[in-house]
Amino acid sequence: MTRAALFALGALCAAAATAAPQENLLREQRDGQMLDLLDSQHSPQSNTLDSQRRAQDALVAPQPSPSPTPPAASDQANGKPAPATAPDQRPLWRLLHARRLDQFDRALAQQQRAHPGWRPDAALLRERARLGRESEIAAALALQDADALRTVVAAAPQEFGCARIDRAWLAAEILARAGDQDGAWRIYRGLFPDCQPAKNRIATLYKAQPLLSPQRYAQLLELEIAEGRRDAASDAELARIRYERTVAGLADATPGDAATNATLVALAPQIIAYRDADTALLAGWSAHQSGAPEQAEQWFERARQWRPADAEAAYALAMLALERGDLDASEALIADPAIADDARLPALRARLAYARAVEANARGDYAASQAALAQAGADDTMAQDILRLRSWNALQLGDTGQAAHDFAALYRAEPSPEAAEGLALARQQRGELALLAREADELGGALADFNDALQAQRLYQRKLFLASHAALPAPQSLIPAAQRQAPPALDGIDSPSLVFAPGYEHRSGDAGLGRLEAWSGALRGESIRDRDALQVRYRHLWLDAGQAPDHGRLGTPGQRYAVAPDTRDQADELWLGVLREGWTSWRAGVGVTSGGDGPTSWEGQLAARQQMDSGWWELSLDAAPVRESLLSWRGMADPYRPGERWGAVQRQRLAGALFAQPAPRWGISAEARVERLPGDDVATNQGWGLGVALGYDLQHPDFDYLTIGPGVRYQHYRDNLGQFTRGHGGYYSPQQDWAVGIASQFLSREGLDTQWRGGVELGYGRSRQDAAPCFPLGAPAGVLCDDYAATTDQGLYASLQLAGAHRLSANWQVGGMLGANVSPGRDTQVAGLLFLRYFFEPRGAVFSRDLPGNARDLTFGLERR
Repeated sequence: MTRAALFALGALCAAAATAAPQENLLREQRDGQMLDLLDSQHSPQSNTLDSQRRAQDALVAPQPSPSPTPPAASDQANGKPAPATAPDQRPLWRLLHARRLDQFDRALAQQQRAHPGWRPDAALLRERARLGRESEIAAALALQDADALRTVVAAAPQEFGCARIDRAWLAAEILARAGDQDGAWRIYRGLFPDCQPAKNRIATLYKAQPLLSPQRYAQLLELEIAEGRRDAASDAELARIRYERTVAGLADATPGDAATNATLVALAPQIIAYRDADTALLAGWSAHQSGAPEQAEQWFERARQWRPADAEAAYALAMLALERGDLDASEALIADPAIADDARLPALRARLAYARAVEANARGDYAASQAALAQAGADDTMAQDILRLRSWNALQLGDTGQAAHDFAALYRAEPSPEAAEGLALARQQRGELALLAREADELGGALADFNDALQAQRLYQRKLFLASHAALPAPQSLIPAAQRQAPPALDGIDSPSLVFAPGYEHRSGDAGLGRLEAWSGALRGESIRDRDALQVRYRHLWLDAGQAPDHGRLGTPGQRYAVAPDTRDQADELWLGVLREGWTSWRAGVGVTSGGDGPTSWEGQLAARQQMDSGWWELSLDAAPVRESLLSWRGMADPYRPGERWGAVQRQRLAGALFAQPAPRWGISAEARVERLPGDDVATNQGWGLGVALGYDLQHPDFDYLTIGPGVRYQHYRDNLGQFTRGHGGYYSPQQDWAVGIASQFLSREGLDTQWRGGVELGYGRSRQDAAPCFPLGAPAGVLCDDYAATTDQGLYASLQLAGAHRLSANWQVGGMLGANVSPGRDTQVAGLLFLRYFFEPRGAVFSRDLPGNARDLTFGLERR
């Protein structure tokens, strides 16, 4: 905002402000003060923001020639004509009265130039200074400009005193919220202890409390207490302030300690006088903690009397009655409508039921004790006492070792389902499921059912659905108690299936070179036996790199193409894979790709994954085409040298991955890989990469997981072979590529008719590709070609993946997947597919193994690679 605009706004605000009667009464006082201000305009405290005032400084400075005696201020103010030797000042007064300050300044300067040596009337200058000051103050307050406000307060502190206490309050609040505690304190301090009426100082205390630091506010309060003159009403208000301040100091106090009790005893008369139910409750809890139940009950009774609908008082009285053994009185208080919606009511009822169970147990009425325990339920706050009373469920006390020992003894003595359940749960919590399996084989009976249920549940939670189903093929055969520990039904999870999946991918790049449009149609079959799966996939591909440019740097560049570049190809892929699921899982596969300009290529995979108590690790070795461009995928014919071909790069990779859960809701994943990339008449490259991500599970009830967290990754290749001349592979191979971002992953609940999985990632990345020779394997004789320059790309990146499947009927599924990625240096990638799956046997629900995997590599995870 320009300085002229600032003064214009200030003038408008000042016009409204000076309309107040109080301002009119103080005008003469301010006029006198402004004369003093005009005399000190060249002091260090002058307002450097006021260009108009600097103009006035020049006007009142000594002139080379003597100035005539100015006309009387009263004459000019009353509109009487000035002497012939002085200009008429009435237009200047009219401009001031209209608060047109900019026009006044220009008119005054014009008069000064027209009448050298003339000095304007002092009253005129006083009024101009007063209006300018009002404009500055009003503008600073209206804009809440702390810097400007500090300047005007320093120049005219009297304008923020008792006479304009509303202005003082607003200015102090603006400074305090801007972090200027000292400036706010000085304004508040100027109002104490003399501002009258006293109620204004009391109001100031209320306003200053949330704005000043506790130390500064205490000083202000002590000043009022020691020196302020108050009437009875203000004295009572001050006492209330002191009381509330003392009560506020108890917010972090420990109920029951000596200091808290002493403070509450001193406050007791005021608590009663003010009928302060909240502090009465605090006094009651403090007395309860210090072992004085009678005093506690008195305070709770007072709080209930002062606030009959208070749930806290009724709850506390019910609890005290329960503690002193008056169970009927406690039950009557629990029935009070005041606590009908209290979240603690179930726990209190559980305690009452437990107390009745203890009473029944003491008199030998075990049936009544069990009935009372059933009413107590499984409230977490009472779990230890309830389970101790039941004697056989020490598990809920957290002593799993003792619980396992006791349950083993109980089951050996009498193999009941209840004892079997307790023993199985104790072993599960201790991570001793292997020991549970041996005990189940030895002891049999209900314990075998619980072992089967828990072993299957563990595999289900790790998404090993085939292994879980193999471990527990018929959950309904278990005893009812064990069925509650079993995973959801996996009916039809082992059904053979057939999938048809059309797909599409687009990768941006130069036409005829890095661009790629790929359409595909895939058929995939899967046969499952127990925890083993056989997977076969056939896919036909239509690949299109777009129209190559005339005389492009493609192959062995020359003057003109010998033959038109062939940038469209078709290819066929066949893949055969096997999978075994278990605590140790492995998968293997072999595939072949034919068609296009490249030779028939083989690919394969061998991988193993080992589950751990809190995660898993995996090692894999695989070889597969680099599916990034037509050149890297299937190779291309050299348009300058008919009959010669190059490309068809294969990525040979050794990779490791790790996932661990250091805490229940936290997960950390890491991966590392090393690569070798040979090709047909392409320089062999090497690379490696690392990645680490951290995720926090929000544990939303509608999701199997919903995580968010940061991640970082880095990759490096020895050579830049991303170009399309001979010896290059046409694939992304930076010498430095790092990215830092934040990602969110989700998976909807398992075992429903519809399931979704997706993720989104946003971050910042930077990549560098070194300069590269036109022919990495050496230039052919007689061919000249400039080297490729180094490039650097950096900026934001984003990626999105979404996959879903829906159960149409017992035998049919439909689904799809969409993936998109935008990154510096690799531009845009979009891929998607639809699929229709037929199950040869009825399938009960959709599970995450039915969802497509990664859309970027055009395999879509159909063979769980």
